[in-house]
Amino acid sequence: MPEKTPNSGRKAPEVQQLNFKGMRDLIMAGKCTRDEIRTNASLTLEEQVSLGDLLAERLEWEQARLKEENAELQKEVHSNKEEISHLREMVGRDALVTDALNREYMTDILESVIRELKHQGEKRRSPKLKAAVLVYIDINKFKEINDRYGHSVGDQALIILGRRIAETIRPRDHLFRPGGDEFLIVLPVYEPANGEGVDEAVDPKALYENIIRNLRSNLFVDVEGERISISLSTGVDVLDSTSPLTAEEVIKKAEQKMYKEKRGETQ
Repeated sequence: MPEKTPNSGRKAPEVQQLNFKGMRDLIMAGKCTRDEIRTNASLTLEEQVSLGDLLAERLEWEQARLKEENAELQKEVHSNKEEISHLREMVGRDALVTDALNREYMTDILESVIRELKHQGEKRRSPKLKAAVLVYIDINKFKEINDRYGHSVGDQALIILGRRIAETIRPRDHLFRPGGDEFLIVLPVYEPANGEGVDEAVDPKALYENIIRNLRSNLFVDVEGERISISLSTGVDVLDSTSPLTAEEVIKKAEQKMYKEKRGETQ
């Protein structure tokens, strides 16, 4: 089959009338094929061989150029993907408490955790998700802090709490700010398929109790030398493969437990 080139619309007789120099110019311009060299009756055999070698060199050069351009294009694509990923993450970050993700990401990630829990028995996983702990957190008397000390102090309290949570939880854990003075932590508990490593010795109850204890320890905001204590109410729910609830339902359940604790503290 004849080679397809950009000059396929050129009439063959026009090429066959070109001498050695004309054919060489076509090759250097990238507009000549081996078939056109072979069928040019005006060329001697020696000239055809010489032009064939020149065409081969030209094709090798073109191939190297395309390979280099492709490598540069791949670098650009990779860089663009990283930039898009970074922008997507920034969009997902809470505007005030940058250690936390927003509500939209909260629902997506929690749905993913629930799906993984439900399907953990369908195929061998390593590590395997055996449970997920939800800790819903609310600052007590947050409105009083805003009213007495101003919203800037209230914002500082949120930032301090968000930073404390981020420092307390593990890298695989997730921190979200649904809104206002409320936070949600999702703590995946993994167990490898071979029964060794990751979180095999971690009890979900001990895990969240330790986190809550650390959060409540010496938590305050400094206002002109005065330490304003930050008190918390929490609600905890533990999910496993038998949990039938959706993301919104498990969030609501943990939130209700938090409000139950808050009512107990403020009555």
